[in-house]
Amino acid sequence: MDIDIDTSSRRGSSSKEHGGFDTNQPDTCECGLKLRLQTSWTPTNPGRRFSSCPQRIKGCGTFCWCDPPMCDRSKQIIPGLIKRINALQAQAEMALMNDLKNKKTMTKSYGWFVPYAVAVVLICIVLCISFS
Repeated sequence: MDIDIDTSSRRGSSSKEHGGFDTNQPDTCECGLKLRLQTSWTPTNPGRRFSSCPQRIKGCGTFCWCDPPMCDRSKQIIPGLIKRINALQAQAEMALMNDLKNKKTMTKSYGWFVPYAVAVVLICIVLCISFS
């Protein structure tokens, strides 16, 4: 598989149009700000890193890919895996919340037990001392 590597530094232009990526990336954009390294999670570029101007909306528009384009198979598989991970995380969070809710319910329902148990133990100690 041949990958077209664009090694030119693209300040203010988009290498996205050419599908390439920039191996000699500048540290700053035309605004003079440090470029922000981010990760794309779009279906066409899942997990692909890029650098852009931190003021992307009102900034200079500097943009360059840090990673080469994904192969078609990765573009098919990665979004599905991300959906699975998100679903499993949601299930784990829900289970944790239910577990915490159950513990609070148990504490409320058995909360009366501790003071009575302490009282019974104290009464037994007093009786043992008084009969000895």
